[in-house]
Amino acid sequence: MIRKGKIEGKRVYANVAWTTTKNTLDEYLARERGAPTKNEETSFVQQLMRLFVSEQSIFFATWFLRALIPVLVAVLLVIFYFVSISIDHKLTKSTQHELEARNMVAGIGVALPSEGAFFTYEK
Repeated sequence: MIRKGKIEGKRVYANVAWTTTKNTLDEYLARERGAPTKNEETSFVQQLMRLFVSEQSIFFATWFLRALIPVLVAVLLVIFYFVSISIDHKLTKSTQHELEARNMVAGIGVALPSEGAFFTYEK
């Protein structure tokens, strides 16, 4: 088996005897039985990497990202819309309160657009 190259070994005493290791014989016997050897055994992480790096998974991932990016952009635009409406509403309310406070200090009764359309002047 050593001469045919099936297992590794060394020649001893000028081609009279050959030596090999127990691990080499175990690997050879495992290959003959069809069991995976230590070199062929793969860990769970290696199996996952082989699954995720396959050509089919890369094809799926590219189409998934092509569909995901426009959805994320649409969601961000909707969030931006509602945040800007909320900020505008808060600014409008604070401006109305500020105008009411200034008009009360000045003694001028002014109807704000939310309360009515006409101004009244009292002195």
